[in-house]
Formats: sequence, C-alpha cells, structure tokens
Amino acid sequence: MDNEKNVKKDGPGMLYLCATPIGNLEDITFRVLRILKEVDIIAAEDTRNSIKLLNHFEIHTPMTSYHEYNKYDKGRELVQKLLAGTNIALITDAGTPGISDPGEELVKMAYEAGIEVTSLPGACACVTALTLSGLSTRRFVFEAFLPPDKKEHKLALERLKNETRTMIVYEAPHHLLKTLRELLEILGNRRLTLCRELTKKHETAWQTTIEDAITRYEQEDPKGECVLVIEGRSQKEIEDEAKAAFEEISIEEHMKRYEDQGIARKEAMKLVAKMRPGKNVLPAGVFYYNISDPIVSATNESAEEIEDKIKGELRLKGMVNSDKDIAEKMDNTEGTSLNIPVSRKADGGFDSRRSKVMNTEQFNMLGRFVDARAVDTADRIAGGDIRRSPYKDGQFSSCDRCPYGAVCGFSVDLPGCNYRKLKKFDDEVLWNNIKEGVDENGKKMDTSAEERD
Repeated sequence: MDNEKNVKKDGPGMLYLCATPIGNLEDITFRVLRILKEVDIIAAEDTRNSIKLLNHFEIHTPMTSYHEYNKYDKGRELVQKLLAGTNIALITDAGTPGISDPGEELVKMAYEAGIEVTSLPGACACVTALTLSGLSTRRFVFEAFLPPDKKEHKLALERLKNETRTMIVYEAPHHLLKTLRELLEILGNRRLTLCRELTKKHETAWQTTIEDAITRYEQEDPKGECVLVIEGRSQKEIEDEAKAAFEEISIEEHMKRYEDQGIARKEAMKLVAKMRPGKNVLPAGVFYYNISDPIVSATNESAEEIEDKIKGELRLKGMVNSDKDIAEKMDNTEGTSLNIPVSRKADGGFDSRRSKVMNTEQFNMLGRFVDARAVDTADRIAGGDIRRSPYKDGQFSSCDRCPYGAVCGFSVDLPGCNYRKLKKFDDEVLWNNIKEGVDENGKKMDTSAEERD
C-alpha cells in the first residue's frame, strides 16, 4: 500500500495491523505513527499499557479493548464498525498483532466479511531473537508459548523432537527452568541462544546449551521475558538413530516391518542389507523344491497322516545351517522335520544320518565358490566356448528333463558326443577344493571377491 495514502474514507473501513515496539520506543515506524493518528479507533490488547505508548507520541485517537477473553464478541462488534466505514488500527501490548496474539481471529473475521486488511511491519520478538541468535536462520519454526494443557504441552514438545529447523519458543521467567528441563528430556542437549529483555536496556543474547542454561538458573532466578532459540536436529543424526533402531531389532523383525508395508520379500531383503551394512547376515540354508505335485498312496490312514505324507514329499532338499537357533527359526519340530532336511535328537542336536547340515563358514565358502564358478562359466561362454557338455551320474543324465534336445542335437549315437562323467570326491577333498576355489578339473578360480553383482 502506498505509504503516502491516507486512511480510507469511502465505503467499508480498513483494518490496519500496526506493529508496536517490544521494548525500545524508537522501534516504531513513521507509518505506524501516522496511521494511529488518522484512524477512527485503536483496538488495543491492554488499553492501560497502550495509553503510555500513545501519550508518549501524543496520539489522542480513541481506544477500545480487544483481547483473548473478548476476541469473539468484540471481534464481531469491530467487524460491524468496519462495515459501517470505521477505520480501525489493531495493536498488541508489544510487537506485531496476530503473532502469538488474539489479533489473528479478528483478521479472519474481517476477511470473511469482505473487509480490506493491511499489515504495517515493525518489531517482532521472534524474528529479532532469531537474527540475534547466531543459529541457522534459513529455516525456522515458531512455537510461541507452549500450551498450558499438560497433554497438549507434551505433544508439542514431542513434535519438536525431530524438528530439523531452528525452533523459537517464548517463555515467562517463572516457567523458564521447568521448560528448560522438559526440553532437555525430550530434545536432548542442544545449542541454545536465550534472549532476554530484547531492545531494552538490559538486553542479553546468551549463546549456551540447554544443560548449561539449567545449571545457571538452578543457581539464580531468571528475570525478564525470554525467547528461546533452539538448534534444530541434524538430518544425519535422525538417519543414524533410525539405522541404530533397526540394528537393535532382529533381522526377522526388520524384514517383517518392510513386508507389512507391502514390500516384496526379495526387495525387503535388499533394503535390510542396505540398512544394516555392518551386520553379518547369516545364511540359513540352501534348498530346491520339488515343483511336481506329489502323489501319495493311502489306505486306512487318517487325513492328518495323509497330510504328513504329502509334506514329506514336499520336504525341501538341500543343506541347513548347523546353528541350532537358525534351524529352529525355520522349523522347531521335535524329531524329523517335514519341512527341512533335518532330524533332531533328544538333546536338541542333529541326527547326522538324517540331517543335511553344514556350518556358517562352509556356507560362506560355498557361496564364494558358486559365485566364482558362475563368473568363470560366463567368461568361457563370452569367449566362444559353447560346446555341448551334458553329464551323466549313474542312470540319470542332465538331458533327461531338458526340453531343448531338438535344438541341441546331442546324441550319443553321433560321433564325438559323449556324456561327461562327474568325478566323485570324498567330503574332505571336496571341501578343500571349495575352500581353495579349485574346480573338478583342478583349475584355480578367483574366489577373492566376497560379493558379486
């Protein structure tokens, strides 16, 4: 609005939001002084306080009270006056109307009635304290006075716990120590600038921490209205805390949290591994399924016995980690498991004759060996080695269930076509070859990389 323009004279009046000094009377603008003289009425939060300001500047405009306890009834009355053409200036005890102030309600009412509103900028304690704090001013959140209601008070503090912006809180001196203790409990020890008596003779801006402020005010009584400017939490700290929280729960629970969000299990595994890079994820087992539906014979068996037979046919084949706790998480059935290839003895140990188990070290060695073998095979194919090389083990051959026989064209009746015979190794030699990364032909492979894409 043009600074030289006088207050409105025609039609509905205008509502002027006039900022007044928060301490030093020199912090009032020429524009505010002019408007306070020209309007018809000044609506003041406390007329007893405001009369001192008006007398100082020789302003004799009539005043009326507008405060927290009459803001609705008096607000409607003021709106009617505005509609009748009365120009009104709204002032608070100190600072900018509407900031931690009942003026916000009058502004709403004015807009709803179609009344023009303008704001005359000036002093504001929260902005003054922020710029004086030495903390980040780029992003901030203004909380004003914390709610007096205990439940709302606690909720307001909890909402600030992970706030990354600089926080501004107003507090009266007789509540300061209690509030500081609550801030320490909820936020932890943060950097803090405690501003007192802003723009006045005894103005202070004390850069400190919440803990040090508590120590000081346990020894002396605080004086003057206070503005607390509190350092926001770093984003890295929040991320580190979230990561630590995940690391405190089991891998199973971590997986479940992701799956409960609708994330596929494979993707959930990737997320868990990413979130827990320092965790040693233990292998539970390696299995393959019988994808054919089993057919079982039954005569006088019960439904439960038949179901057990089917489960037995569907039992996973492969190897299980010999760690008892790991195996129990997959199946804690006593005796022979119908799900995984293990059978437990009375003492909880594995029956070596009926169990296929190996330890974590063996699993890790096998994993590195398989990775190396896959890379070696890929390298040979990329190098042009695409020879047909099916194997035969006893009566079974790799061609028996292969659907690509017509394309392959392999036949023992053709010259040069012979099955590759698998070599037999005892367990000690086999595990030594796996450890050393030696294939069945004695060729050394690169098993140095623990992870391969």
